[in-house]
Amino acid sequence: MKIKDTMKIKEWLLDKEKEEGRGSTLVKDVANHGCQGGVPGLIYYNETVAFHDDHEEEIWDLLEEYADNEGLKLVDKMAQVCKDAGSLRQLKNSLVWWAVEVQAQELLRAREAA
Repeated sequence: MKIKDTMKIKEWLLDKEKEEGRGSTLVKDVANHGCQGGVPGLIYYNETVAFHDDHEEEIWDLLEEYADNEGLKLVDKMAQVCKDAGSLRQLKNSLVWWAVEVQAQELLRAREAA
């Protein structure tokens, strides 16, 4: 039985940024440009699928929260996030990248407000 990682997405981002060392712009880069540029640990489908499975509840809670805030049904928000997902792994990849990006945006807003 696999033990689930209980680390929150924001904590994961901050840990990745810390691993990159002083002067890292990981959070800012993800917030402004998304995950498509390559985020260590979220490049390959096997990585994003595993990340989704470890953070599934948080990702779906976030998706539901954003749908509610935008006055959308969950399925409509999911369609916005997961355009053209042709498989379950593509769906999970899109959800992971979206969740990491919005959490990076929240971290960046908090930094800029401080």
